[in-house]
Amino acid sequence: MAIPKKICGIPFPLAVAAALVLAYVWIYGRATFLVWRMKKEAAENPMLAMVPVPLSDHSISTAPGTTVAEFGYQFEVPWKMNEPKRENSLAIFESQSGEEIVIFWDPAKKQGFVRTMKDSLGIPIKDMAQLYGAQTIQSSYDFDRALLNTTPSQLTYILPGKKVVRTAVLLMLKPLGTLDAQTGLYSFETDHLRGFQNGDPKKTKTVMVEVFDAQDHEFQFAFGNRSYPKGDLTQADINRFLQTLRPAPASPDSKPTAN
Repeated sequence: MAIPKKICGIPFPLAVAAALVLAYVWIYGRATFLVWRMKKEAAENPMLAMVPVPLSDHSISTAPGTTVAEFGYQFEVPWKMNEPKRENSLAIFESQSGEEIVIFWDPAKKQGFVRTMKDSLGIPIKDMAQLYGAQTIQSSYDFDRALLNTTPSQLTYILPGKKVVRTAVLLMLKPLGTLDAQTGLYSFETDHLRGFQNGDPKKTKTVMVEVFDAQDHEFQFAFGNRSYPKGDLTQADINRFLQTLRPAPASPDSKPTAN
């Protein structure tokens, strides 16, 4: 069969090329626009290329301190603490020196992205799996890990199918997970906890810590150093907290007690 020289008056090679372009736009047009948009955003926000690195400092402070309990959980900090203050769904702990501060969000109010979509918004698991991938939504920790490890380099204009769309959507959400991470983004794991830390206490005034236990309960803390860079907040102080965070014994008295 002879190949036609023209289709609708258009030279055959040009007509084929045009048909391919139209097919691409029809199938992948929206995805291509999303990739273009996120690459443009990445050029303006270098934080999107940042991924967590394992904490290398595993030292634990042994200084005398305080065990504090709130929201059914307890942890240790290497400072003498004032009575905690509650404001809505968070508790604020301040050292007696006034230099250090710890903010603890009520874990009962922290659902995580996956549980929020499923329980609060009523989005079926199969729909979430279709968009984000089955591995990504196995737990709130898995979702946050996937989110923080997504980078613009994973985007491509070549046949941007579901995987690339998924990457673009995660990149759109990533700024929420990299707040206060300009000085460092870290991952960590203890015997009973795992999570992420935004910020290096040597380089910033505020460090955010997001923690998940074996049951995928989510905890969020902020460590503040009011007199930075002259303050004493160290990674060893934060590590002591991470090593000692656990459910508090049932007790009618949840006030801080000195060690």
